[in-house]
Amino acid sequence: MKLQTVLTLIAAVLSLASAMSAQTTQYRNELNGYEFFGSGKLKGLHLLSSTRDDVKRIFGAGCEKQCDLDADWTVNFEYFDEAWTREESNNRGDKRVYKLDPRYVGKLMQIDVRPKNRVSLANVTFPAAFSKTIISAAPDRNDPRAGAAATVYDSFGDADGLSYQIFGPANPPPLPGSRMFKPGELVMVRYTIPKEREKSLFVLEK
Repeated sequence: MKLQTVLTLIAAVLSLASAMSAQTTQYRNELNGYEFFGSGKLKGLHLLSSTRDDVKRIFGAGCEKQCDLDADWTVNFEYFDEAWTREESNNRGDKRVYKLDPRYVGKLMQIDVRPKNRVSLANVTFPAAFSKTIISAAPDRNDPRAGAAATVYDSFGDADGLSYQIFGPANPPPLPGSRMFKPGELVMVRYTIPKEREKSLFVLEK
């Protein structure tokens, strides 16, 4: 067998493996009772491979970024676009700019599942696979329970890109007439690309 043929076969196998990997992303550490990815309406969607058209096919033509998952949950979708870049620099100040690989443009980047009603995880002990970080975010203007000040979340995330974002205790009291989350209340379940894999999605800009 000629060398060129061998190289072609190897490239084909690697390409197939990459595509399969994108479609078989699993979130092994989902909490019992809060397993959304790969089930129900989300079963047919895959990060890095599904598109807006796939979302519309499953959820309806009117759903591209936000819609109802069921009677108790809403779902938000985020997609990669051409504006995504990543920069690296060394001690000499040399800078390299990486652009998103064109094959991922328009593909599903992130899925957020949000409760419509109050869901408390205040008494939940997260497994060792999760680490805790504190996130400060601007208020969600689309959520009537959000106040005017920045919100502090306790985010429990794992290496697979799964995180549970919980309303933290260090938040200011609600404004009169506004309905705030309570400490320990689930804000969202987020499914995104694992950090260790993000670099492989970008190519050096020439």
